[in-house]
Amino acid sequence: THAHTHARTHAHTHASTRTHNCASFFVPHIMLEQLNVSGHPLQTLNGLLLVFSYIACRILICSYVGIVFTIDIVNFSSRDEAEWAMVILSYVLYLAVLLLSWIWLRKVLYGLVQGVRQLLGTSGYKSSTGR
Repeated sequence: THAHTHARTHAHTHASTRTHNCASFFVPHIMLEQLNVSGHPLQTLNGLLLVFSYIACRILICSYVGIVFTIDIVNFSSRDEAEWAMVILSYVLYLAVLLLSWIWLRKVLYGLVQGVRQLLGTSGYKSSTGR
């Protein structure tokens, strides 16, 4: 059915967004740490880009998808109880993950503020070896 297809599409979109963020931002962050350049402006810039992609994907796009999902459920009709159960379960799980994204936003924004302060307060960087 239409709502069930949307539930699968929404879950896939959310999972692929999370995977994309990990691959695009976490790996460069770890690579910079392995090079002993913790606190380098590139690492801070990487963090800023991660925050902006988090806000764009996990907050804005996923919230929009949640609204569309809600509209689809309002228009959904079925006489099959099992189908209703799957649609409702998908909806509840999606809302739970979306709620977590909003809860984590505070920590993400706190990290953004700390990164900007570090970037603006430091003219250069120091590697962990002191060079």
